Amino acid sequence: MATVQVRIDDEENKDLDELAKKLEITKSELLRKIIKRGKKGLLFDVYFEKLTKKEISVSRAAIEADLSIPEFMEMARKRGYTYFQYEPEELDRDLDALEE
Repeated sequence: MATVQVRIDDEENKDLDELAKKLEITKSELLRKIIKRGKKGLLFDVYFEKLTKKEISVSRAAIEADLSIPEFMEMARKRGYTYFQYEPEELDRDLDALEE
């Protein structure tokens, strides 16, 4: 496991200490969780934007964001996006992959 150093202000450091204590985990564990969630959200944002610009398909966006298609669509729904153009060929390909 690599070590990374980050400078944060004293107030943020205090907030992290308090949250780690509330969750009964170390600050390192807390920061790893925060980074993982932030990375997931950032990847979603990048590929969601590409999807809405019709640069990539729903399945490609989900794959690139490291999510299942239902997870990706649920995250999009939570952000108010409810319409997906799911091409018949794309659906057939995804269904074939599920059968394998």
